[in-house]
Amino acid sequence: MEGSALSGVKYADDLALDARRGIYPKDYDVAVVSSKILQRAEQLGLNALNGPHTAKQISALGLAEARDILSKASKGGIPVNFKIYRSVDDVYDYAKTIPFAPWRNP
Repeated sequence: MEGSALSGVKYADDLALDARRGIYPKDYDVAVVSSKILQRAEQLGLNALNGPHTAKQISALGLAEARDILSKASKGGIPVNFKIYRSVDDVYDYAKTIPFAPWRNP
């Protein structure tokens, strides 16, 4: 996870996220490490780090099902955006990130 879900502050208006007050992020930014998907994004002429991508672009990248499942799992069906990276190191070099699972071996 990246963006306001990590910082706890909405980017657009600097409001602190607070579920008790109904202040949620407008979307979730999820980092995906896949050289294959990144290559496909480049073929489509997409800047894989910028979003939100259109539904057609997400489908072309093979991420529509993941987007739908993650969005439905969020409280209120908050949209999910993806940033595509070549490596885990690239993710950590680009932004602060909360991993869903252990990414690095001890």
